[in-house]
Amino acid sequence: MRSVRCWFFSRLVVGGFPLRLCCWEVKMAAPTAKERQACWDARDEYWQCLDANNEDASKCQNLRQSFKNNCPQQWMKYFDKRRDYLKYKENLQAGSLTETTEKSQDR
Repeated sequence: MRSVRCWFFSRLVVGGFPLRLCCWEVKMAAPTAKERQACWDARDEYWQCLDANNEDASKCQNLRQSFKNNCPQQWMKYFDKRRDYLKYKENLQAGSLTETTEKSQDR
């Protein structure tokens, strides 16, 4: 999944010894269909646990770890932000629906 290359530079001398510096470059390949599906399944299980436990993440730690193990870090960041947005939107819509219902009943 990852290819790693290392270059050595020995131009620096410290205490009479050449200092070897290593610069690592890590490139990730795109996840396979199977890896993507495992990530999405882990995300869905984690989100279902959060929903069932009223957003109490301490009760879903094992599923969070599975989510972390199955998804690239950038995907996790995206999914976490996406969930926050969806929950915000859901609460906003629920509030606006209540206001609309109350206004229509007052007429």
